[in-house]
Amino acid sequence: MAQIMHRLRRDHANFARLFAALERQIVLMESGGRPDWDIVSRIVQYCLEYPDLYHHPLEDQVFARLRARDPAAASIDLVAEHRELSALLRRVAAAVEQILQDAAMPRDRFAGLVRRFLDAQRDHVRREEALFYPAAERALGPADWAELDRAVSAVAIDPLFSEPTGRPYRSLMSDIRAGEAAEG
Repeated sequence: MAQIMHRLRRDHANFARLFAALERQIVLMESGGRPDWDIVSRIVQYCLEYPDLYHHPLEDQVFARLRARDPAAASIDLVAEHRELSALLRRVAAAVEQILQDAAMPRDRFAGLVRRFLDAQRDHVRREEALFYPAAERALGPADWAELDRAVSAVAIDPLFSEPTGRPYRSLMSDIRAGEAAEG
């Protein structure tokens, strides 16, 4: 498997863990509890810093090659989906910032926004795994993969799931593991 595809799939598995951690906080909120706003804030910050700036641009490069090699196989508008997901993420980030600044926001409104974000992300990942990735693996040749693998080597490592950089990410990884252990 090409290095870039391995990284993209590993990212998806990591995002699933992250989204489960965010969902645990929303479930807590929906049941009347107080979510850990540090966890929520760190997850949103991570999404702004890694998937939005590194993961999606890598996918866009693979998608551009797929579109050039086999336009029919590039049936989803991946670049547009990434823009829509980014806009939704920014709405969630703005809502979190408002809450951290003590602005009043109904629980159900915030929970609904985060659930829309999680549903959109999970649906997007499912379509990529079922349609886009297999199509790219069928259509692209060794030269394509070699060039794409060179591109992935220049991209920053995942600051959370590789070796957590900085105290906020080490703390977030600890929270994710604790939540997983409590469920497992």
